[in-house]
Amino acid sequence: MSTLGERGGGGPEAGRGHVRRPRRADGTGATLAELLLVIAVLGVALSVALAVSRPSHTTRAARAVRSALLFGRAEAMWRGAAVSVTELPGAAGLVVRAAASEAAPCEAGDELFRVSLAEHAGVRLTRGLPRGIVWLPSGSGRSCSGGGVISATLELTDGRSTVAVVVSALGRARLEPR
Repeated sequence: MSTLGERGGGGPEAGRGHVRRPRRADGTGATLAELLLVIAVLGVALSVALAVSRPSHTTRAARAVRSALLFGRAEAMWRGAAVSVTELPGAAGLVVRAAASEAAPCEAGDELFRVSLAEHAGVRLTRGLPRGIVWLPSGSGRSCSGGGVISATLELTDGRSTVAVVVSALGRARLEPR
């Protein structure tokens, strides 16, 4: 007479009082706790990746300022007339205007484009244009105060990071993290 284990069958553990747990046919699987842990770790990794890959408020504001400067230069060449880029009162941003007169190109004119720093949380202009830039139809620029060829640096900060917008004498604008 053969002795069968508690669950039946005649395997090596039969008759020794061991209870076998049911398993999948291939012996693999994951528990719910393991799956939840993996999902939590992936969520944390994804949130860190998104935070690192997104540019700061200062960088986005500096890109907008750079766009305004380059837009003003392109408009001057396209229109065949002077275009000015000046600071808004209180260093609140920049405004691009088509010059109303050759004698005072920075004083008035039709507004073409505006960058408001209020749209970029916490960003302020710490170093700006002394009086502004006038882009000439040739693509070169000069100071609104009547100076010769310009090169200027504007600095924007939000307290954590600072980005400079550097305008070269050739009319190129680039961003430099500080």
